Amino acid sequence: MASNMNVISIPCRGGLNLSSNNHELLAKPGEAIDLVNFECSKEGGYRRISGYTPLTASVPSAGSLKGVLNYNGVLAARGSDVYHSLDNVTWTQVNRDMDNVVIGDVAAAAVLTRPSGVRYMFSKYYFNSKEYVYMVDGVNKPAVFSLSSAGEYRFAELTTDAAPLFPLTGAKYCTMFKQQLVLAGMTDSPTSIFYSSLTTADFILPEDSGKEAPQENFNGATSGALDLGDVITGIKTHRETLYVFCQTSIFKISGLASGQLQSVPVTRDIGCLDGFSIQEIGGDLLFLAPDGLRTIAKTERLDDLELGVVSRKVSSLVTPRVRQAEKYLFTSTIIREKNQYRLWFTDVTNPLAEQKGIIAAYTYIDATQSFEWAFSEMLGMGVTAIDSGYHEGKERIIHGNHVDSEVMLQESGATFNGVTIDYTCQTTFADYGLVGIRKTMHKVLLSSIAEGD
Repeated sequence: MASNMNVISIPCRGGLNLSSNNHELLAKPGEAIDLVNFECSKEGGYRRISGYTPLTASVPSAGSLKGVLNYNGVLAARGSDVYHSLDNVTWTQVNRDMDNVVIGDVAAAAVLTRPSGVRYMFSKYYFNSKEYVYMVDGVNKPAVFSLSSAGEYRFAELTTDAAPLFPLTGAKYCTMFKQQLVLAGMTDSPTSIFYSSLTTADFILPEDSGKEAPQENFNGATSGALDLGDVITGIKTHRETLYVFCQTSIFKISGLASGQLQSVPVTRDIGCLDGFSIQEIGGDLLFLAPDGLRTIAKTERLDDLELGVVSRKVSSLVTPRVRQAEKYLFTSTIIREKNQYRLWFTDVTNPLAEQKGIIAAYTYIDATQSFEWAFSEMLGMGVTAIDSGYHEGKERIIHGNHVDSEVMLQESGATFNGVTIDYTCQTTFADYGLVGIRKTMHKVLLSSIAEGD
């Protein structure tokens, strides 16, 4: 009898697979058919995700948080106002007409009235030993914020009152491309990108007197615009290349510094659904297209074939949200130390409902000596704004949502701000040989590691 006994080892890897049939899954016993609030661990196997805890005191104002950023503490947008906190406890309203004033004098500056934005996108830039934060919100004029090493606050709106008049109001997307600020998604020019000046020599108009950096000027000789003929849904700088994502096309832009712009199509058959889904991971750009998650490299190389979609294993989770995109707020981030991408589908029609999302981990497989995408599902973590950056030398992921008034710290604690994390892990069925022969299981060993109580 002992000679007929077999030992089978099944490592848990490969992530969630909802696209293969039962027969195909028998050859993939380590993959999962139900994987909720788990992630593919770097140490191997599946790990239940960490929770989140409050990082800051309640942000003033009301409503959901529409923008958060790691910047000398935390920068947060809520309601119609923008706030900054140095210590995570005290909030200073910074959407004020102020030009390098110490924190004690901020309250005396006049408030710049800005209607409540849709959601904020930020872009940082260093100029003359000072870090600036440019921001757009889909409603107001773009703005620039800075906090100097001397503790002086500055906030200013970017205007183009003089000719040539560029309609910057309502910009949805922003990014720094080398030394120029690029804006897109304007209310009056949804198919155009606008790029800023390169030099302070362009500060020649009366309205330029309060500007500090070339990136604040869109009236100069080295600034301009380019119409791509398709509604822009996102912009991103990647490896010294500016990519412009549209509803049904994607372009690479060159010649900004010279003013001789050229647009080279990456594809004219597929576009990006939401610019807030675009992230750089695994040396590539990952974005949400109408047919699922794609990488820019495969989309360009495979000429938009379905092979360019990396989320086929979880298409049943992605496709229903994509088809009803108007219902959802798509928000994403990366966790660098885990080589992980997270995408949330926040239901704006029912913000208090239990929200969902997916995790895509770019994992290395020893057996094939190659990388592959492994997925899992998130449940219960609604996100309306998120940022991943480095704070005091460590990666810090912060987010805001519809429910809580504080800025939350992800990868912290074992609950969702006190709410128990529901989780499920079910691997596929295993094939122990010819199914027509009866078998006896003598022993089953499950290996796991406990990280807490």
